[in-house]
Amino acid sequence: MQAYDRISRYKAALMGISILVVVYGHLLYYHSGLKEYQYLNITEWYTVGSVDVFLFLSGFGIYHSLKKNRDPLRFMERRLERLAPSYLPFILVFCGFMMLTGQMSLLQALGNLTTFGWWTRMGAQFNWYIPTLLVAYLVSPLLFGLMERYGKKSLWLFVLLFLLDAACVDTSLMMGVSRFPVYFLGMYLGKEASEGKQPTKRHIWAAAVLFAVSMTAFYFLVTRWPDGLRKYGFWWHPFLLSTPATLYGITWALERFEKWKPTALLNRFLEFLGGKSFEIYLLHLLVYTAGLTFGVHGWKKWICLAVLGILAGVGYSCLVDWALKRRRKKAL
Repeated sequence: MQAYDRISRYKAALMGISILVVVYGHLLYYHSGLKEYQYLNITEWYTVGSVDVFLFLSGFGIYHSLKKNRDPLRFMERRLERLAPSYLPFILVFCGFMMLTGQMSLLQALGNLTTFGWWTRMGAQFNWYIPTLLVAYLVSPLLFGLMERYGKKSLWLFVLLFLLDAACVDTSLMMGVSRFPVYFLGMYLGKEASEGKQPTKRHIWAAAVLFAVSMTAFYFLVTRWPDGLRKYGFWWHPFLLSTPATLYGITWALERFEKWKPTALLNRFLEFLGGKSFEIYLLHLLVYTAGLTFGVHGWKKWICLAVLGILAGVGYSCLVDWALKRRRKKAL
């Protein structure tokens, strides 16, 4: 199996690995009382690239989705059908909790419900990921059309995407906008995969070199220029260069795991978590927020919260699936 084929085959397992890394990264972050990443340990620094994997994989799959049906309205309908059943009930509960504990106003709650609050920097917003993902979905049909029409020339869009970054310097919006290039890269490589192309050896070696260079540069940025990380997006930009090699390496290992029953079972477990990753993402942040609000202290308690967040996400995903199946049966 070749590189792009492995990414498609092990997409769910990759998402499972990424969500575990996210839960771990947020564990250190919330346990510290939301301390800046550069003041935590080195393993925490590198967890920030796990969401880039999610966005790359989203772009990779979105290209295939649009290839099957290019209608922008139908595309957004499919995306919302996936997100809304989990997100809307959750965000109502989250906003209710935050308002009851005096951490959110009604206007800020409306900002969360519409996802506009994060873009307008309203404050007390749940997270940057959902608003960023929705905007990425909105522009995906346009990106797809440009790729189809201009082929390799569409790579010049990276210039425009980095100009958008420049417009967000020293704002919280950088956290989301700096991820658009990796989403676009996922779409472009998804295009290559759909055309039957595969990475050459030169491509894979170049990706490996970029991984090594970008991660070394990231280390020095954190240790030598920590104040510029958030301001200029250097917490996130290096992972544009490292993500392809990360995926090539992990999927190569996952393919080898299929040869032995214990590791093959591990693959299935990771795929299971990957299928529940969106709900785990939502629920573990709610659990961590509650832990922070009620002043939970101690590593053992916070590790228990991490496990609880994963279990709550899995349970919530199963509940949503059950409710959707029941609604479909009633509709028949």
